[in-house]
Amino acid sequence: MKKVLFIMVCVFGITTAGNTLLAQDSPNEFYLGYGPGAVSMQSFYETTNDVLNGVFSGIFSSDDISNDATSIGIFSVGFNRFISEKFKLGLNASYASYTNTQDYKKNGTVVKSIKWTDDFWTFMVRADFHYMKKENITLYSGLALGASFVNSKEGSGAEGLSIPDNTKFAFQINAFGIRVGKGFAFFAETGFGYLGMLNAGFNIRF
Repeated sequence: MKKVLFIMVCVFGITTAGNTLLAQDSPNEFYLGYGPGAVSMQSFYETTNDVLNGVFSGIFSSDDISNDATSIGIFSVGFNRFISEKFKLGLNASYASYTNTQDYKKNGTVVKSIKWTDDFWTFMVRADFHYMKKENITLYSGLALGASFVNSKEGSGAEGLSIPDNTKFAFQINAFGIRVGKGFAFFAETGFGYLGMLNAGFNIRF
């Protein structure tokens, strides 16, 4: 009798565990993403820093000064795991680089040009809620929090113009995300923070 009960308990446990795994349908995700760097917290810091530099430089110079910041974009990689049918937790790492140019002009002609680069290495913990989860399409929203490490490379004459090396509080508000595909899929997210206003790429569930 004890053996029968033991077998029944084992069968029940295996069946329950199997159903849970099937319900979660590949609980792990690995993804690679990319987003334009124009609308992001990093670009906000760059713009603010350039404006302040222009103001202070203009106090000591009669030259016309122009500032320009260009970005290679925001590259990200991450891992997620479903802890329930619709809720997942994960880790995200991203890199963004901004090249800044400050031109000094006289009579419309550039007489001096200074360049420097600010790199942002960002690491965040993220949480997403899937309010629609079908076999080949998923809709979700979420939030990520963490830290961003700023590293600057100053060119000759750019001393004091770059963002000082420091650590900033990092976040990403993901207002809307969509994943299209099953095991291997395409995803796109829109929101604001350290991953930018638009982030898209490839996602693999396993």
